Amino acid sequence: MHVTMTAEGLRIHDGVPTLEQMQAVVDGYIETALRIDSSRPGVVIDIYCNDEGLLLELPLMHVRTIDGQPLAGNLIACGYDYNVDETCALVDADVPLILGAILPI
Repeated sequence: MHVTMTAEGLRIHDGVPTLEQMQAVVDGYIETALRIDSSRPGVVIDIYCNDEGLLLELPLMHVRTIDGQPLAGNLIACGYDYNVDETCALVDADVPLILGAILPI
């Protein structure tokens, strides 16, 4: 599964997104907005945003809880498994971790 955070709210999707799908969600090139530990060893949660979102003046919709930094535009979250060096699906236990790391404005 992966998670998108848009003006419509948080949505859970099946599967692992491709790069093209991730870029479509954020409407541009992706940039890691935040990396947090997953509940699984060797796996992290990557939250991506548009790499020019602030420059393009996309709507400010979320903030990072660690520093209050605003994040512009849509976000997408998926896992990254260091054990196999590739993007992976999230698990149910990851969703509360995402909700604790990113807050809507």
